Amino acid sequence: METKQRNISGFQLGALLFISRYFSYMTYLPQNRTTLTGPTALMSVLVAVAILTVAFQGYRIMCKRCGPDLFQAAHRVSPAFEKLVAALLGIYALLISASSMAQFDFFMSSTIYQNIRSWIFVIPLGAAVAYAAALGLESFARMAVPAAFLVLVTVLLLTGALAREVQPAYFYSPFYDGWGEIWEGAIMLVAHMAEFLPLILLFPRTGTQSPNKVFTGWLGCSMVVREWMILLVIATLGDYAALRDFPLYGAASLAEVGPFGDLDTAHIVIWVIVGFLRISVYLYCGGICLRRIFPKGKLGLFSSLLAAASVGFSLWAFAYPQLSGGVDSTKIAGGFFLGGTVLLPFIIAMLPKARQKEGAV
Repeated sequence: METKQRNISGFQLGALLFISRYFSYMTYLPQNRTTLTGPTALMSVLVAVAILTVAFQGYRIMCKRCGPDLFQAAHRVSPAFEKLVAALLGIYALLISASSMAQFDFFMSSTIYQNIRSWIFVIPLGAAVAYAAALGLESFARMAVPAAFLVLVTVLLLTGALAREVQPAYFYSPFYDGWGEIWEGAIMLVAHMAEFLPLILLFPRTGTQSPNKVFTGWLGCSMVVREWMILLVIATLGDYAALRDFPLYGAASLAEVGPFGDLDTAHIVIWVIVGFLRISVYLYCGGICLRRIFPKGKLGLFSSLLAAASVGFSLWAFAYPQLSGGVDSTKIAGGFFLGGTVLLPFIIAMLPKARQKEGAV
């Protein structure tokens, strides 16, 4: 179990954030309306990048005035304020880990192994991610860089394999549905950009003062890959992508790489790795939030409790999908994103008590 904090590199943090974002691409369900499909989505991504760049300025200002540690800055205001901030962000982390667990469960139980009970997947996964989070950030951060490399290799293989499946007739103007649809897609994408949370909470562990390089590298790489994935799905599935679950998996099922056959097996392997890392990140973030509220508590205990809650939500979501669908809605996700990771750092930066004293480290 983690007994003392060890720093990670900014490159490792960027890889973790990239992996977390890629999970969202793999788990996309058109009926959930968390983003768009088709050529309109290409423009939505570009608009979303501009919005996210502006949204990030709150934390950037806080880093300059108060230092990169959000909790330390909140503690300088008052211990009670620090606990309030930790509670808000802890709930956000639990929401993301629970919804990610449910998405993992749904994919495995509805698409890959349709005749197997869902608990067979989520209980072992819950135990694994709880243990990883309890070991500490460094334990799974090391895995992020090779995992990101594996993802990029798979994307290249997928591109080459799908080249002969491209249908130019599937492309039309991204402005066909008007700017209103583009803005809607951008807002949905921004609202579900939960990676701002681990970026803000884990950046102090990189040991550097400016988050600009990590933010720019992560967002740039993630959005380039997203645009490319959208192009591949459009080129091979067209408007059919909006009618089927997990369109990226559908595109992978069409791809064949020489003697290795189709890429859907590789997609499943990547899915497991990416899902494990994403849920571990948010469990760890939730754990450090709880430690700010209960300083004497153990990270292992908090990770286990959060993992158990995530597993319970996943099983409930699978049994009652109509009731649980709203938990990850754009309004709820957007509220936490805006309040917890955009406005909160900016508000803290504006508080005189939160500012770091001259010469403080």
